Amino acid sequence: ATAAALYHTRWEAYRQLGAEAKAAQARADLEKIGRLNEEAKGAYNLGVRLTKAGDDENAAAKFREALALDPNLRPALLGLATSSLKMGKAEEAYAAAETMLKADSQDKEALKIRYNAALKLNDEAKLAAALAGMATVDPATAELGVLKLANAAFDRDDMATAQERYRQVLGINASNPKAHL
Repeated sequence: ATAAALYHTRWEAYRQLGAEAKAAQARADLEKIGRLNEEAKGAYNLGVRLTKAGDDENAAAKFREALALDPNLRPALLGLATSSLKMGKAEEAYAAAETMLKADSQDKEALKIRYNAALKLNDEAKLAAALAGMATVDPATAELGVLKLANAAFDRDDMATAQERYRQVLGINASNPKAHL
């Protein structure tokens, strides 16, 4: 066996056993020989092939594997978010999009995935946050979505939330006549 294979086997074993300190050391050793990134790319590429074949469940597993190897592999995060959304795992898609947005708050793909995941979650707070982010890439959708949230809050007599949402609408489009109370 090569040194790379040995280091990879060691890292994988410690990771699966939950021995975090030993797994971290094994990972550092693996990184030293430059295999970790190649392993992550290989898992990612297999995930892409599985996605193209319509196997989103196994594709998501490969994207997770790639992220375990390289947490900063943006294409794997995007693949996981997209596959998760297609499978109806909106919470996982939302979390992956949030991770992408930590690196780049204006990432258009991540903003759109977070918005679509928030819609599926039916979580008003997450939807409001997603719409606020969407204002930079799709202001019309953001304006309409926040206005709907504001009207819903108004209809349920939650005036504090309604006012906050109407102010959000005005932040997106100061001339929106429906947001002026």
